[in-house]
Amino acid sequence: MKRASWLVFSLALAFSSGFNLQAGDGEHGKHRERAARDGDKEVKPEHAELKAALDDEIKSLDADKDGKVDHGEGHAALKKLRAKLDADGDGKIDHGELRKLKENHPLMYERVMKRIREHREKLAGAREAKEERRESKTPETAGDREKRREGYVDGREQHQQKRIDHGIAKGYLTPDETAKLQSMEKNIADTEASFKSDGKLSKDETKQLRGMLDQASVQIWAQKHDTEGNQMPTYRLGKNVFARDEFTSQLEAGDMTGSQARALLKEFREAAAAKRRLSNDDLSADERAKLQGVYNDFLNKHFEVR
Repeated sequence: MKRASWLVFSLALAFSSGFNLQAGDGEHGKHRERAARDGDKEVKPEHAELKAALDDEIKSLDADKDGKVDHGEGHAALKKLRAKLDADGDGKIDHGELRKLKENHPLMYERVMKRIREHREKLAGAREAKEERRESKTPETAGDREKRREGYVDGREQHQQKRIDHGIAKGYLTPDETAKLQSMEKNIADTEASFKSDGKLSKDETKQLRGMLDQASVQIWAQKHDTEGNQMPTYRLGKNVFARDEFTSQLEAGDMTGSQARALLKEFREAAAAKRRLSNDDLSADERAKLQGVYNDFLNKHFEVR
């Protein structure tokens, strides 16, 4: 599949993440006020960082032995929310469940939001350090570039294997589809090993591996969302939304032209922008109707509601 096709679908896979949350009211005075003041002021969690924050908080509560932290309903609520994030397997935050956590367990909500803020502060610090290094004209060493390239390739390989494992567990992938995808992953790993036989991974070699990873990523999505096996819903569009056969067939065939890919990319951008505005903006009736029309046209072209 041409690289342009991957650019289209990479946007599709990132579709509609990171929406703003609606504010909720807790029932416990000071915790409610603190959550409203500190939590909602700037924290709009994304899927990955919410999962990481929940993991850290649950681990902390599991290890707590002094009885100072409530291990009752709040602790269970965190585990329930964490399980829901895994159950969908779609990179989507359940805003309703997160609001329930804030309303019913403001202290737990605040602790999770605090972890996200701290994580973002660390990232901001890392960015500042990188900027300072750039300003001081400290060049990136060959070793730094090598580690960055290897980390990129290895990270994508691991993520793709998780996506395949999820498809197997849910029955979205048939044995033949699984064998095809695993063969692609093995080919990528073998190619990487061959490239690294001289002790390094060059820029051109990384570019070639990126192209192989892009093709595999599109195939994983298409195979999980086609009608062979259990068809996976397109969760970012809704639990009852499924990709049309002709759409997944086009992706699986790998013969999309550059102009077709660019047109589809434009559609995804417009639909993504429309959905973000419909979810977050204070719109007039006319504006909302126009954006809803853009989104509905895109949805109806490539997907169907059952």
